[in-house]
Amino acid sequence: SYLKYNGEDLVGIDIKSSQPYLLNFLLNPDFYKIQDGKININNIYPELYSKLPIEEINSLLMYGTYDKSFEDIDWTKDFYSELIATEQVKFSKVKKYFNSRTEVKKKIMIILYDKKHKSKAFERFKALYPKIADLIKIFHSIGDKKDNHFPILMQRLESKLMLDNIAKVISIELPNAPIIPVHDSFMTTLEYQLPIYNIMERELTNTVGKPSGLKLENISSEDIERDFDKLIQEDLEEIYQKKINYSYLVSQKPHLINKIPEMNGKKILSTRYLK
Repeated sequence: SYLKYNGEDLVGIDIKSSQPYLLNFLLNPDFYKIQDGKININNIYPELYSKLPIEEINSLLMYGTYDKSFEDIDWTKDFYSELIATEQVKFSKVKKYFNSRTEVKKKIMIILYDKKHKSKAFERFKALYPKIADLIKIFHSIGDKKDNHFPILMQRLESKLMLDNIAKVISIELPNAPIIPVHDSFMTTLEYQLPIYNIMERELTNTVGKPSGLKLENISSEDIERDFDKLIQEDLEEIYQKKINYSYLVSQKPHLINKIPEMNGKKILSTRYLK
């Protein structure tokens, strides 16, 4: 990273597949109860709590005839790769909708936050994990079409977990450790990376009820510069795969620059801004 703290490189500890992982809260009946000292929907989103169809949710959780496919996921492994492998086994003779890790990450965001639920990917996700898919649909059905309660709930849930719970524990147990939260990760110095990793691992398991997968990020500025051309090539390949209508883009959003700026002989911006 180019970021430093008191002259030291900053490194990261990142929760793998954080949005799917946090869905485990929705499967816990206690998440829907008002209680002190625990993360629940009332203390992170009281406006939504008052609108919840509690009886419908409880009926789904307690009496729904579902398998435990989602509950049995091993989150210490890579969820996206596991999803691809699971589809390959359970739908071996039909078209696949989860073919690469990059594609799956994008489709999961659509599955979680597209209120229409009409995509083939959502249908396949529901076939694999019916209980959590039905819960997602219930949350999207609350309120008017313009309401976006579910993404707001998930954002608040992540913030509550990371800032109000884990960060406080770190500050108590490691009072001298610098911690910079970035969504589902913390940045710190190399000295504190493993101690913070251990705290996150413990607190996530205790709070979410499932062991999480954590990833150490130790990318130096030298690594970034060394791999810059590779990153540019990946950007270009993604643009080509999307078959973007360039004339439309240019007419609507003119490019910011005409050539890649350089500093000390190094390219410093992606080619995505070029003509």
